[in-house]
Amino acid sequence: LTYMKKKDCKSSSCHIYCPYTNQCNHAADIISTTKPERHTIIKLANCKEQLHNRDEAAEDFAQKFKMAFETDDNKIHVLNAPTALGKSTLILDYMDNPNLKILIALPTNDLKNELYEKAIGRGIKAVKTPSLLEVKDEFPSNIWNHIESLYQIGKHHAVFIYIKEVLAKGKVNKLCADILKEYLQDLTKFYTSECHAFTTHSRLLTLDHWDLKKYDAIIIDEDIILNCMMRNQVGIPISKLEKVLDEIDSNSNLAKKIVVAIAAAKTKSWFTLSNIVYDNAYDGISMGIDIPSFCYAEKFYFKKQIDENNLFESHNHEDSIVFFKPFRLNNKVKYIMLSATANKKICNYYFGASRVEFYNCKRAKYVGVLNQYDKNTMSQSDIDKNHGIIDKIKKITGFVDTITFKKYGKGNCHYGKTTGIDTLKGKNIDVIWTPHQPIWIYKLFAYTMGFRFDEN
Repeated sequence: LTYMKKKDCKSSSCHIYCPYTNQCNHAADIISTTKPERHTIIKLANCKEQLHNRDEAAEDFAQKFKMAFETDDNKIHVLNAPTALGKSTLILDYMDNPNLKILIALPTNDLKNELYEKAIGRGIKAVKTPSLLEVKDEFPSNIWNHIESLYQIGKHHAVFIYIKEVLAKGKVNKLCADILKEYLQDLTKFYTSECHAFTTHSRLLTLDHWDLKKYDAIIIDEDIILNCMMRNQVGIPISKLEKVLDEIDSNSNLAKKIVVAIAAAKTKSWFTLSNIVYDNAYDGISMGIDIPSFCYAEKFYFKKQIDENNLFESHNHEDSIVFFKPFRLNNKVKYIMLSATANKKICNYYFGASRVEFYNCKRAKYVGVLNQYDKNTMSQSDIDKNHGIIDKIKKITGFVDTITFKKYGKGNCHYGKTTGIDTLKGKNIDVIWTPHQPIWIYKLFAYTMGFRFDEN
């Protein structure tokens, strides 16, 4: 290229002379491809994506949403639509219809509460599912720890029973008792309501066909695969599995699955087991592990006690089997999922291509300027090693608002709590973090989905 520049060579158009023009991600010619002008963004010559103004993109989304809403089937309709198209407003517009009953599931309690308040403000009759997590600070530590442990080991159904037991025995003060009573009342109100309802992804997955059939539409806001699967890895030490065998019938399906899992872990890093039905007889298992999820899981990874390549952050430090906590969307119900990150291939693999209707909505043109600071990786360990790097960047930009890791305490909007949030809309923002995941998470995701990957 230097020689060509010195000789003032005129580079020819790629699409005329280059045999790789349909495969290469190129610009207009070889020089502009490898040496773009500084401070410019060049649209690749073979880029097929078309960008539209916001109003046109919003109208396209509204039409596709209407099509999905009015279709009479039990499929999962996935609308891949960019952010800031007014999705929440459109949903509330549909809720204004008194002849409809809509259930919307959001990724966090914050978003659930925010959209619920907007609905109430518009005079829409609606209910929302309560959350114990929002009031956990009002409970004695032993009460909350037990509730949290029940959630962690997959015994969600036992929480309701435990709360009634706590109230019956008078184990808590009046303030705590009133909060628990209100929680039970709100939960009952949700299950018996005949109006619109707001809930979270995690609560949605606990609802059965009879809870869902009363709704005209079930809308999932954001990508439920990323929010409920990728973030829910379960690790069970081999030693605890061996102890479970001492507590259960050796002829039970659970015992047989545990024996096969332990044997497979001795010879394989990746292995598949059949799912089994969780039996109420397993409720008495004293080991604090997620037996229900183990029963339903099929794809497993064996993590050795010392495995530097995987960098698995765990407090167990034992040989363990690791898997994603399984989740299912009811086969007898239609869902509409709205997401800017949903991927057609992944949705088809997870839910089955025959059940997925995928809609690519028009992409809107971006506004604003993106400046990238490339001197550091900005992973959590990198920020720790470069003391004061966040303050240095803040001094360069002069921006007030920041999104970074929670531990650095730069505002309420932090990594892990940004999905669907638009409180910083229209503002200048410093985004200072890179979410590095261990390699094994990506491989386990691929293995769970049925994709091929290099095990080594």
